[in-house]
Amino acid sequence: MSAMTRQRILKPRRELPPGRPSLAMAQRSVIRVTRGAFELVANLSSESVVIGVGEGGPVVCAGHVDQDESGLVVGPRSGVIVRTTMAPTRRATAAA
Repeated sequence: MSAMTRQRILKPRRELPPGRPSLAMAQRSVIRVTRGAFELVANLSSESVVIGVGEGGPVVCAGHVDQDESGLVVGPRSGVIVRTTMAPTRRATAAA
């Protein structure tokens, strides 16, 4: 991992408020960890999920993450740290 990537990943940590994060299983294979204005969404499933981000946006992405009119599309086995989110909805992955 490059120094620049490490800095990008650690930057939001300096902005976190004190306290403990809240943890939720939004869906069977989607883990959401919220602390302050940041939310980490880990999609461990084999299907994409769509998360709304309001006026926020992605801070750090790992794996396949795109944006469409519905919000951020987090691909299978991918994750993202965003500033604000809403409940994810499941989206079928196109067969290759």
